[in-house]
Amino acid sequence: MTSTADWGAANSATAAPQSVETTARRPDFLADIERAKGLAIILVVIGHVVAREAPAHNEWYVTLKSAIYLFHMPFFMYLGGLVFFHVGDAVHPRPSYGAYLIRRAERLLIPFLSLGLLILLGKLVAERFVHVDNTPASLWDGLRALIWNTEQSPATSVWYIFVLFIYCGVTPALIRLSHGRLWPALLLAAVLHCLTIPEVVYLNRVAYFFVYFLIGCAAGKYRAQAMEFIDRTLPISGVVFSVSLVLATMQVAPELTGEICALSSLAFIHGLMRTDWSDRASALMWFGKFSFVIYLFNTLTIGLTKGVLLKVVPADDAATTARQNRARHREHRASSAQCWCQPVEAGWRRTGA
Repeated sequence: MTSTADWGAANSATAAPQSVETTARRPDFLADIERAKGLAIILVVIGHVVAREAPAHNEWYVTLKSAIYLFHMPFFMYLGGLVFFHVGDAVHPRPSYGAYLIRRAERLLIPFLSLGLLILLGKLVAERFVHVDNTPASLWDGLRALIWNTEQSPATSVWYIFVLFIYCGVTPALIRLSHGRLWPALLLAAVLHCLTIPEVVYLNRVAYFFVYFLIGCAAGKYRAQAMEFIDRTLPISGVVFSVSLVLATMQVAPELTGEICALSSLAFIHGLMRTDWSDRASALMWFGKFSFVIYLFNTLTIGLTKGVLLKVVPADDAATTARQNRARHREHRASSAQCWCQPVEAGWRRTGA
């Protein structure tokens, strides 16, 4: 994910070549989008810390990850769609549709395949020495999962790049077929969102998240009106987001509350990134600028670090040690309190209190 000030670099949320219009005039830099990407990539990294099962006695992380996964990818897709329309590629892919698809493949499919193979081979080698999450039974099983039965992919974390390529290829064609109108594509995406799609070649994720991408496109097309609405309804969207997040995490009508949480996050988090407070969040700008690099390599870095750490201190041993330390801390506090209370109690007895 690149900065909106530098459209030449690849970007997993906003990667798109300049359209005909942008060759004459660079699109405006969107500081709110840059900060939003920074926050979103932080949430992605937190969610990637544990790929499958959390270490024992760390239920807090399971709850946190479940909460983050309710909204962080819908929000990322929304950002991708908004900037995709902002730079002009949704309406005018250049110089031709075929050349545009080739350029998209170079910037998205090649990183997807290269990183997927790197993760697969890295896991097969690393499992000989350290603990590795989600390791395939063999190289062939890993390759098949990487391309076909993708929900079992050893490199599931890079699914976003492939799905984004599909969106970047399909959206301009749909808009052209509907003579520049977005609502037919948005209606199609809403229908796909509700269907049960086979879990092959990431088709289920393509169908599920497309509606959020197109909502972003709509926000990009009607940016002035959309930003006014987001700013004016920020307190309301904040309440709706918070309540639905809690209810969905507690499994109260999870499908309904989860959907409300995802949709309200688009307005609330984007609106939050447009406030005066966020103007001072320079760290978010930095994370947003380098979000594509972070996205590509965060799972490799986390996996390697975790494998080495678990080689030294197994997860269960670490959890046991942590519990023992907390127990000793509580005993120390109780002992200190008892020592402090003894002279006081003695004084009470002497005074007859």
